[in-house]
Amino acid sequence: MKMAKLVLFLLLLMAVTACGTMVTVKSPPQRGLITKEAKKVLIFPLPVYEEIDPAVWLELNLQIFEEVADSFQSQGYNPLPYETVLSFLAEKGFLSVEEQTNTVHPSVLMTLEEADWSTAMREEIIKAMGPQTPKVHLNLEQLTYLSEKELLDSARAQGVDLLVCGRVSRFRVRPEETLNPFRIGFLTFLTRAPSRLLYGAPQDDQAGRWQEMSVGALWGGLIGAQAKDPFEPPVYKARAQGHPLLAPSFKKVAGDAHYETWNTVVWGLLGASMAYLTSQGGDAPEALLTLSLSVYDVPSGRKIWMSRTELKAVPETVFAPHSREVLLEQTIKQGVDLLMKRFWTDLYAPKLAMSKEVDNKDTK
Repeated sequence: MKMAKLVLFLLLLMAVTACGTMVTVKSPPQRGLITKEAKKVLIFPLPVYEEIDPAVWLELNLQIFEEVADSFQSQGYNPLPYETVLSFLAEKGFLSVEEQTNTVHPSVLMTLEEADWSTAMREEIIKAMGPQTPKVHLNLEQLTYLSEKELLDSARAQGVDLLVCGRVSRFRVRPEETLNPFRIGFLTFLTRAPSRLLYGAPQDDQAGRWQEMSVGALWGGLIGAQAKDPFEPPVYKARAQGHPLLAPSFKKVAGDAHYETWNTVVWGLLGASMAYLTSQGGDAPEALLTLSLSVYDVPSGRKIWMSRTELKAVPETVFAPHSREVLLEQTIKQGVDLLMKRFWTDLYAPKLAMSKEVDNKDTK
């Protein structure tokens, strides 16, 4: 009775404490004031040397823009808004917005004008028509071949002091080549590791799936040869007629004489099925990003800084986020942060930065 009251009290306590909203601040607000003397910065959109959807390209450049702009703003610079950059792309013909034409039959539109329809029915008809959102078209190939002179002329037209441009050479997510059981799962490890040892690396996913299923069937067969389920060993009972010492006679009353064979088959099929399920998952994704940034002094037209970084993000365990979006966001944030820290170090203390590099090479 006391235990039941304790459990009831704990459930009530959980229900009371679970009420409300939790807000987590990932990035606290930075200094927002911009002085009149602050230098203007144009962060030009980065071309991507990968096959990429225009909507993904816009989202990628928006994230890179926000990270770079936050870094410049924290140092007292005045980055131009992202919308200003997009309007400039639209003026130059790199970006265009096409209004989606309404493909709904005129008879459906006429029904909305009738007064007999209820409000709920009108909402259902509008929902069935689907969203009529505009389409965004990007000429990414033309944006890739912009020359240095064209970039500087664009920056001078905006009246800025610094121009930030660059490129994204690699931007993809692929399965990581690892046999770490904490990343791919222990069941996947039990089938994939022996499969690699017996067959080597597979040429494609289908071949790898069959190889892992054969190893799973082997594991199941080894276990089934010693198992007594689901087929049980035979049980014999002595017959009543005849003297047991002179003419013993026994009859089978339960089990199966070929239980080892049947159990091997059943457990082998079960092992192959489990291997098939593990082959559908068990892949640890890795996000790859190669990012290059360059900074120009617009009035003089001189390139004052450039750097490049390569990053790879992988989940630490099977419980870590495996989402493609999460991994790419982490690589972008970390990559821009590393490049901008290097930029400020080179800008404010170039001799110190060079001496640190020499010291690091000597210690190596």
